[in-house]
Amino acid sequence: LYLGRVLRQQGIRQGEPFIAVHPWSSNPLKRWPGERYRTLMRLIAERLSTRIVVIGGPEEARATHALLPEVVGVVNLVGRLTLRQLAALLQCARVLISNDSGPVHLAAAVGTPTLALFGSTTAATSPKRWGPWGAGHRVIWRPSMEAIAVEEVFTALQDLVQRLR
Repeated sequence: LYLGRVLRQQGIRQGEPFIAVHPWSSNPLKRWPGERYRTLMRLIAERLSTRIVVIGGPEEARATHALLPEVVGVVNLVGRLTLRQLAALLQCARVLISNDSGPVHLAAAVGTPTLALFGSTTAATSPKRWGPWGAGHRVIWRPSMEAIAVEEVFTALQDLVQRLR
């Protein structure tokens, strides 16, 4: 009920496709640079004409404003959802784009395809061990998060969205 009301207040109609973006991680080494997320969200809004819902916990709320691109179609729900509401939101999302973090696993658990970004050279933190479970997900894995380019992520997103049609 709350989630539906919040999405309607943000101009997202029931059943309207959107992409969820979670640009956070408790481990700074697992974070893709914020300016790249900002550029990626701008590309999604402009080239895919798809709404974007940015998610995260209350601890990220203060950092969100600097991260959001100044484009139409980006909804900020950072710090506004309970875990149950987040699961419901992810179930409605077309795709989740995220660093290696909890929402990747929550999205996989509710059947939402993920595009997960990993930057590591060690097996202990690799997507082979910590990547999303199940089929239909896409993982970009490079030696560091800085080695992942915006165009690479955008191309992977386009491919994932095409497969979902």
